[in-house]
Amino acid sequence: MQVIPISNSQRWDEEVSKHSGATIFHSAAWAKVIEEAYGHRSNLYVGADGSALPIAEIKSLITGKRGHCIPFADRCAILGGGKKAFPEVVHIAKDKAWKYLEVRGKNGIPENAPPSSQFVSHSISLGSAAAEHFSSSTRRAIRKAEGSGLVVKIALSNDFDGIEQYYQLHIQTRRRHGLPPQPVRFFRAIQRHIISEGLGFIVIVEDGASSQVIASAIFFEFGGTAFYKFGASDTSAWSLRPNNLLFSHAIAYLSERNQSSQLDLGRSDLPDVELHRFKRGWGAEEFPLKYFSYRPLDESWIAGSPPEVSGDKIYNHLFRALPSTVNRLAGSLLYPHIS
Repeated sequence: MQVIPISNSQRWDEEVSKHSGATIFHSAAWAKVIEEAYGHRSNLYVGADGSALPIAEIKSLITGKRGHCIPFADRCAILGGGKKAFPEVVHIAKDKAWKYLEVRGKNGIPENAPPSSQFVSHSISLGSAAAEHFSSSTRRAIRKAEGSGLVVKIALSNDFDGIEQYYQLHIQTRRRHGLPPQPVRFFRAIQRHIISEGLGFIVIVEDGASSQVIASAIFFEFGGTAFYKFGASDTSAWSLRPNNLLFSHAIAYLSERNQSSQLDLGRSDLPDVELHRFKRGWGAEEFPLKYFSYRPLDESWIAGSPPEVSGDKIYNHLFRALPSTVNRLAGSLLYPHIS
């Protein structure tokens, strides 16, 4: 396979852009974010048949040395993968003695391979008619938000306050879910390599009376596909429906820009039916999303267990109880070892 290092980012993106299925997570920009935030070096592997796959090598004393396509990506399948694509990638994995290789998406994976994890994804068709497909309940929520005096702002490449405003809500939201926040350096790397390069934007919703930020979300654009990646909001303002107003403005903005034909709403856990319903309310189609993990040394697949019913685990209660500063420290220490 041809190996393109992240230092040759122009060549990297030229290869990736040849494929219609490319997303921001296949791009050199995302690989730069991962390296700057967590130190994981990535390469783009291009097969003899033209297939392409970015892989980050993760070296961890806790979780072992492994290949990952690619850390913190919602989906990142083999691009243009024919029957020869995966065996070529396995050869790389064996040479590097990875504990396992994870690929996030079915394309190019052998038909009989069992998934290691399963989710669903939702996709919206953008354009002038996008709003016509909103459900009646979604329309009502938008109207309520519009009558609540909320203010919507879109932070673009030259607005460096947007990422900091988002992060403050991110800390609150992660604690509500019983999880540590990802470190601020991760989001500042997103600002530097994605938003500042015109590959994304942040939508911010403020309370009109207090100017307090009550909801925010980060969106990416690459290769004709937009991606909703991160969202956070203040629970005390949910009755005003700020998230509905946020998404309606994001969809309208993307449709007006006319650079993307689809908006991917990101992965959802299978048991999270309420989140599925919210996403379908925007006229989104639902698709299965499967991840695959392969052990190259013993040539076996890691088969995942059936998805669990949603419910709190012990660590969720722990992270809700810990002080915010301790949660932030935990996130900074843990996330370099997971993906």
